[in-house]
Amino acid sequence: MVLNPARLDSWAREIIVDPLAKGPLIEDRSNNRYLSPYGRQYPITNGVLDLRLLNNHTTPDQTRWSRGQSEYEEWSRSLIAGDHLKNYQSEIEQVREVYADMPVVGKCLDVGGHQGRLRQFLSAGQPYISCDPFIDVFADLEKQPNLLEAFPFLAEPVNFVCCDAEFLPFQSVAFDTVHMRSVIDHLLSPELALNEAYRVLGGGGGANRGSMGQREAGNARSPRCEVSRQGDAGAGRGQAIRGSSCVASYVCGTHSPHSRMRV
Repeated sequence: MVLNPARLDSWAREIIVDPLAKGPLIEDRSNNRYLSPYGRQYPITNGVLDLRLLNNHTTPDQTRWSRGQSEYEEWSRSLIAGDHLKNYQSEIEQVREVYADMPVVGKCLDVGGHQGRLRQFLSAGQPYISCDPFIDVFADLEKQPNLLEAFPFLAEPVNFVCCDAEFLPFQSVAFDTVHMRSVIDHLLSPELALNEAYRVLGGGGGANRGSMGQREAGNARSPRCEVSRQGDAGAGRGQAIRGSSCVASYVCGTHSPHSRMRV
């Protein structure tokens, strides 16, 4: 049986907007697409709403980004045949301490969320959307029994939208948390993407962002994880955790005259 868990719950559909104009979209069910008021068409492909804008080679930067994205997707597909349970278990353990210290709360947007593996660390029933430019991210799930053993919820429906982090197709102040782990280095424009993350955060919300890192231990290289946390503006709290292989930051997303988003 082919698994395709992508869906959009009613609450998720209600906050979807045109990624460029940020206005409402019109659902055209007869033609399996969404339409913008100014005529742009967004298809639904294999059950996934495709709201990507960065899909051409207009500039050299876009060409390089598209090539890099294609290479990442090909590498991701190459992992299907391996399907190593120990690798999946290691993936979970490497970040467990991060999410224990920095739990994801409230309505969550997972930018670059891939198949939604973040759900490993969410509460049952927690509102969640994964968005990613990799439209075929759920392909061949049924061929990876070890992946499904490590992450059994991957066989369950999940809110998923195919889009670019630089042009998020969601209403402003719609989320309590924006999660961006191992994403910043994949973006065409990190600054634009972080501004978009700030736009969709509600008052008091937070953005979790992370990237892979290494620290020196004598002459050997070993993984590191540094977690810093910024609560209310000016609070100045921070701490570090070492032992896993990501660098994550919690940055203030409060919409107040004194709040700032640190990048």
